[in-house]
Amino acid sequence: MPPTLHFIQAVLAGLAAGGLYFMGLWWTINHMAESRSPFVLTAASFLVRAAVAVGTIVWAGRGQAPLILTALGAFLAARVAASRMLSPSRLRTPSPKTPGPDKGDTTRWAS
Repeated sequence: MPPTLHFIQAVLAGLAAGGLYFMGLWWTINHMAESRSPFVLTAASFLVRAAVAVGTIVWAGRGQAPLILTALGAFLAARVAASRMLSPSRLRTPSPKTPGPDKGDTTRWAS
């Protein structure tokens, strides 16, 4: 396989590993409150996510530093993308406006 395809494979593997890692982290955080044992959930999730991420990056790197660094760079790019996609400002639903003194609500704001 040509070296260019190895780099493309490393980028795709790094993006996939990062996507899976941070999607798993998001899932874990959302399910901690419902879990009977949040510590076990967090520890098990981390071990699985880390093993999959490291295994994918090592596999894609083929023991070559440039390919491993390329996969790591793509992993970090997936982190940035996940952070932006899941930022609180994008996920927040608009709250209903509460009337204040300028909106005619005289019961809460008596003079």
